[in-house]
Amino acid sequence: MSSKRAERSQFAGKRRALFASDVAGKRRALFASDVAGKRKALFASEVHPGLEPRATGEGFHARVYALVRMVPFGRVTTYGDVATMLGTPRIARHVGWALSALPPDSDVPWQRVINAHAMVSWRGELGRASLQEALLRAEGVALGARGKVDLQALRWHYPGVTVPFGS
Repeated sequence: MSSKRAERSQFAGKRRALFASDVAGKRRALFASDVAGKRKALFASEVHPGLEPRATGEGFHARVYALVRMVPFGRVTTYGDVATMLGTPRIARHVGWALSALPPDSDVPWQRVINAHAMVSWRGELGRASLQEALLRAEGVALGARGKVDLQALRWHYPGVTVPFGS
């Protein structure tokens, strides 16, 4: 290899290394500032006026359980309905997580909360969905061939409860 060629090769290697480290540094800085910006935007009240930064904070589970206890025997509600009654309609998954955290001997009728498709949600613990279907049938809730509930007839609308509940 000629000395000129070796020099070019060495220079190209240095240029690549310098460019790669510079790009990686800029990429890390851009990503870090982007994540920080998105986090600030998510929790800034002016970006999401209906969603308080602590919507699922202290007392959230207790408020979910209190609402679910209001659903009468033989009626159903959805995770989204409960979230809406709490004043934050976009936290239906948090409602599901709160209900899945219930101890087995709880008096909260968790089986009366179904998904927006009028069906039992098959996520979570194995066997829990089958148990939920059995408990609903025991309450006289008819499940169709595909496991659907007639939400038009059986949906509980929380009469007399003001939104947001428990605030």
